[in-house]
Amino acid sequence: MLCSWKGSRNDLSAHLTTCPYNAIRPTLTKLMGENKQLKEEIAQMDRIQTENNYQLNNGIEQLRGGYGQLMEQVSALQIENQIANEEVSHLKYMLANIQQPKPTHDNMRKERVGFNKLGSNKDPSDSQRPYFEGHERDDVVKHRNEFIGYFLAHKDYYYTITDGEIPMWIIPIQNPHRILIFHDESTFRSGEVSPKRWFFGENTPFFSKGRGLSHMISDFLVQHPSGPFFELSSIL
Repeated sequence: MLCSWKGSRNDLSAHLTTCPYNAIRPTLTKLMGENKQLKEEIAQMDRIQTENNYQLNNGIEQLRGGYGQLMEQVSALQIENQIANEEVSHLKYMLANIQQPKPTHDNMRKERVGFNKLGSNKDPSDSQRPYFEGHERDDVVKHRNEFIGYFLAHKDYYYTITDGEIPMWIIPIQNPHRILIFHDESTFRSGEVSPKRWFFGENTPFFSKGRGLSHMISDFLVQHPSGPFFELSSIL
């Protein structure tokens, strides 16, 4: 006969003491004991697994440390081997009374002399970093003036804003109305440039965006009252 009791699991022990169905008490007691034993075994397995994971991670860290020390020793041995080879080679030429040939590679000082022979020079004014950063050649300046002059000549066709602390939109008075769309981007670490660079005549090399990882923020700005306009504050 089955027990019709339907209580919570927490009240099961109290119910067993008063349950009229004595026939099922031993079975339920056995199941509860097996359940408790199973929980203890699971907890023991969790403790063993945690300890094994700790030992495994500790072993991995030791292997990493040993690998780093091994690589340092390898680098030191490679340097010593290179020095020993150079000394042995030098002794061979001395014993054979033969002049040792010059190395095929040039050091940094010779490379700089080579750049000067090729017509290169360093522009000291580059350390000032003008706004257009090196793009001050005559053809670039001419193109920039023509580009800006076109917009100034057609300013009555575009939506613009007034100057001052509270800018307001200025509606164009000429037709058809034209809308300017700007693509603006900012690259962090873009200011990491060398204060001196090599120049060949009028050719200006590009600036590096940084020696490490760069992060770029890019967006399109629409010069129209339907979209917001912004300004850079002195806090930025």
